Amino acid sequence: MSDSLFPHASPGGQRGATRAGALALAAAALAGTALATHSVSSVGRPVVQAPNCAPTSPKSGSWAPDDPDGCWERQGDRQYFRTTWGNHYYYHWEPPMTSRYHGSGGVGG
Repeated sequence: MSDSLFPHASPGGQRGATRAGALALAAAALAGTALATHSVSSVGRPVVQAPNCAPTSPKSGSWAPDDPDGCWERQGDRQYFRTTWGNHYYYHWEPPMTSRYHGSGGVGG
């Protein structure tokens, strides 16, 4: 008789639960629980769309306020997501992870 709950597999027949099988089962259960928890926690949260940027007119000596959440800016026929940090504009295809609008959609919302 073996002292462990899941004995090592012996050559030949692989009957019963092996450690690998038990680990795979435990991993699948944990992944399912994590997915269900994420789905339930995101159900009540409304999807907030980022606003369109106000027109900017660079003025000499003026300082652009920091805007880590960002907004959508149209340049020609394309839309870009713009954030501002340290008086510099940064352009993205979609809201970055640092924005509260992250996950609300890319390329124009």
